[in-house]
Amino acid sequence: MKTTITLLSYSFVLLSLSVIGQEGISKEFEPIRTELKQWDAIRGPWLASSMEAMANNQPIPQRTFPENFTPNQMLRMVDEDRRSRIQNSVNTQRANSQDQVFWNSVNRAVSSASCTPMQGRTYGDPHMVSFDGARYSFQTVGEFVLTKSNDGDLEVQTRQKPQSDDFSLNTAVAMNVDGDRLAIYADDYPDADYSTPVRLNGQSLQLNASTYFLEHGGTIQKSGKSYFIHWPNGESVEVSMRSSGGMSFMDVSVNILPCFVSNFSGVLGNADGIARNDFDPGFNVPHSAQRDPFDDDNYINRERQAYIAKIIADQNRVDDFTTLFDYAIGRNTMSFTDRSFPRVYRTINDLDQRNRDRS
Repeated sequence: MKTTITLLSYSFVLLSLSVIGQEGISKEFEPIRTELKQWDAIRGPWLASSMEAMANNQPIPQRTFPENFTPNQMLRMVDEDRRSRIQNSVNTQRANSQDQVFWNSVNRAVSSASCTPMQGRTYGDPHMVSFDGARYSFQTVGEFVLTKSNDGDLEVQTRQKPQSDDFSLNTAVAMNVDGDRLAIYADDYPDADYSTPVRLNGQSLQLNASTYFLEHGGTIQKSGKSYFIHWPNGESVEVSMRSSGGMSFMDVSVNILPCFVSNFSGVLGNADGIARNDFDPGFNVPHSAQRDPFDDDNYINRERQAYIAKIIADQNRVDDFTTLFDYAIGRNTMSFTDRSFPRVYRTINDLDQRNRDRS
């Protein structure tokens, strides 16, 4: 009995401290709430509450206005002078508050509103453009980390399936949208529901012309054959559905905000502004110095492709513990993996003279 009373007393003390802590944070946050309310009496309080919810890893409140903006998109509409005052308040609280986790999250939300995005792409069969502008081919088969932030709020994975012995296509994409797991399938649906290619946290999601609001502040929009996914802090993904030779596939573009997150990993590179080190921070992929692609050394090109398809691919493959995809019963990430692919490494020198002339 005495032990029970002691545990109850201890729990009461923890609860009381938690309430006091929340009240303290709410008081610290009040200058920001006031600034946003003065900016817009309707949207400002929602934006302030959304920033608090994101910092506490809680669902954001329901919108009380017709626009479908994410918190980041709305913060970008706030005038620069007011945003500067908000940033000063955040900096003061980060220096003095005991809850650094909360204020670091608020700081990211505010800082991201002034950050210029960087884009990386995977398209076609597939070609890659890293965030730093490096261009290469990635004809591999399996499931890979396209990009991942070191804070874990953003991760995008792609599934590549063979079209022939030497080319593959993106047939699915999965992503962590600040805590919501979203996947889109062009092929190999994980269940018998073929009415929609979208799965949200493992469940089919029907999208119409309106915006779908994710619980943690992200949004999904469908326009024609394209899907647009926005993170609450400003990152975004565009998925364009396509077909070739009777096979459905997709192109995927990713926009990140590198101003706050210090490191990214994945086959789209590290977003540090240096294109040459995107494949491996300590190793430059073999590359010919020749300017004319038809004069490029065939051996160097094949070695470069082999390095990317083997070493870089295996560094970024997902496994059953890290995958964000959904699977049919009896299947897993190994069901889509083929490390022997591609069977043949193609270079531009494999073109016959007629096609070279046309190129």
